[in-house]
Amino acid sequence: MGTLLLVATIGRGDHILAHHNQTSINESAQDANSAKSPDTSKWKVYRNEKYGFQVKYPETWAISSSRGTPPEIIYFRGPYRGVIGQALNVTVQLNMNPRKLSMEEWFAQQLRAVDTKKIEAKGCSTVAGQPACFFENTNKSGKERFVYTLLHETDVLSFDYKIGTEDGPSYAAIVDSFQVLN
Repeated sequence: MGTLLLVATIGRGDHILAHHNQTSINESAQDANSAKSPDTSKWKVYRNEKYGFQVKYPETWAISSSRGTPPEIIYFRGPYRGVIGQALNVTVQLNMNPRKLSMEEWFAQQLRAVDTKKIEAKGCSTVAGQPACFFENTNKSGKERFVYTLLHETDVLSFDYKIGTEDGPSYAAIVDSFQVLN
């Protein structure tokens, strides 16, 4: 089960942008959006006590979550503009890293289980100072970014969202606001 989410997301497309330095993992996504980061000072805080993390999000956005069996998915949706289904998704996969590998080791292990022809490049950097790995791909609905980070050593938290859209800079700012709670 450790590779199911990664396999499902890689299968959506075949274009990936590399980013290998230690700046924020979203810096290249913001460049791709060619828009500056939004002012987050008045954003609301989504705090998830169950899984121990929080992120900021625009005050006009809606939040919903999946019901039922894990993994749990939290959806952050911007105002409706005639496009249904665009959202930043946060997925929490419990005990996906039982060996407590580093983020880079875990990501490399997951990639060994997928068709690497779908991956042109990959990158590891940080999200809010925490190790993270990502890939981007383009499918029929546009360019998407998938970011993976560890949550309390054994759990994997991932973000996925469209880049190059009106909400792209807000998505990147939400990811950059990520914090693990003690």
